[in-house]
Amino acid sequence: MLLMTEVRDGIPGGDMLVLDFYSRKQPRVTRSTFGAELTNQLEASELGMLHRGFWHQVCTGERGAKRLHELVNGGDIKTQLYMVGDAHAVFTAVTAEEISVPNDRSQLYAVRALRDRLECGSLSRLLRCDTRDMLCDALTKGSIARQAIVDAFAKGYWRMEVRDQSHAWPEGDRGARGVQTVALRS
Repeated sequence: MLLMTEVRDGIPGGDMLVLDFYSRKQPRVTRSTFGAELTNQLEASELGMLHRGFWHQVCTGERGAKRLHELVNGGDIKTQLYMVGDAHAVFTAVTAEEISVPNDRSQLYAVRALRDRLECGSLSRLLRCDTRDMLCDALTKGSIARQAIVDAFAKGYWRMEVRDQSHAWPEGDRGARGVQTVALRS
């Protein structure tokens, strides 16, 4: 799910607009929940980068594909892209001081790719939130309250309620204020 939402003190939430979402089976088979969550976050970041480039093009009139590619992959676009997910293992693996090989070795390059996107700025920030705050999970898990997703689509409002379980990398608010693009892993 891709949202455009307010960011206050480095935490996304508030008035928002759903830009894109999809519900389908993953095209790749994974052997673990970690692999599935990591794959989802990688795909969501790709979708977010595409939309980030689109919004930059609309706002600035940038026409060159090569230049737009450089801007998106270099993080030189004013609109920030935040990735929000609830998988603690993925957050820990990607934000570790030194990335280690996961149990499923084939996931190493996906972990490194997500980290590289954070380091070069094409992905502004990675946030981990509590499962109860994941809008996407309200579609598939019976234990998640449906009111948040009803509010998101009917009223255009979303925010993370369980703040003591949220973490961000890089830490600090990085001066982020205003409206930003947020990719919630699906």
